[in-house]
Amino acid sequence: MKPSTRRKAAPAQPAMVSVTLMAEHEHLGSVLQPGTAISVHPDTAQWLEAMGVAAPAPSTAQSAPQPVNTKD
Repeated sequence: MKPSTRRKAAPAQPAMVSVTLMAEHEHLGSVLQPGTAISVHPDTAQWLEAMGVAAPAPSTAQSAPQPVNTKD
């Protein structure tokens, strides 16, 4: 009888991160303009930021609404 073998699970892939391009950049075969947001591997994001090509994308988290003063 063959001993049971377990398959090793594939290593977890890191979550992609969003960056905003600060300069024209070729990504996946397309030339993208400054201001374009792209999703890349965290190591690539760090490299793009170090080269001055990209900046972290603004957070899309919603902040708590501010109270409105209606007594004016």
